[in-house]
Amino acid sequence: TIYSDDALGALTGAGIMVAIMKGLFTRLCAEPDLRVFFDECHRTLRGVGLRPMYMALGLLRLRGREGVAIGAGMPRILIHRAATRMVDQVSLDGTPLGADFDLPRVETRFDLAPGDKALLMSDGYIEQFDAAEQMLDYERCAASFAEAADRQPDAIIDHLFARFDSFRGSVPQGDDVTCVVVAARG
Repeated sequence: TIYSDDALGALTGAGIMVAIMKGLFTRLCAEPDLRVFFDECHRTLRGVGLRPMYMALGLLRLRGREGVAIGAGMPRILIHRAATRMVDQVSLDGTPLGADFDLPRVETRFDLAPGDKALLMSDGYIEQFDAAEQMLDYERCAASFAEAADRQPDAIIDHLFARFDSFRGSVPQGDDVTCVVVAARG
């Protein structure tokens, strides 16, 4: 199970939320239904009452060749398909955890074939601006991912960050940036 989060709010409260989420993840990581995991996290964060504090969260669980993903306000997972050299997108949309309203959470299932690679990232990557005030966005990210998809995961990440730095130029980095690449083996 791969866990990606982004606390939304003031630094002190965000640190508290991250600590709460780590405890919940430790307690609930074996839960087979990711929707149950999300619902429990959502109830807990709403009950803590740190307003206005929310948690964006994405989970990807891999079992054999099957992937199951669910999210709450996280960027899409990009999947490079080795057979077609195309990039698919898996939505991790949804209400951030702890919000005052509920929307249904949807698990998305997909298969990974040998050679396929999945990219999970924080919003700081795709939401980075350049000097012309354009965002890096999914299209540019997917293109950069596809350019390097035949490489090993660490080399793909190096390529993505080189493209990120080239895109932003002298514009300061606007947010924290995390990228994780998972490769399906034969």
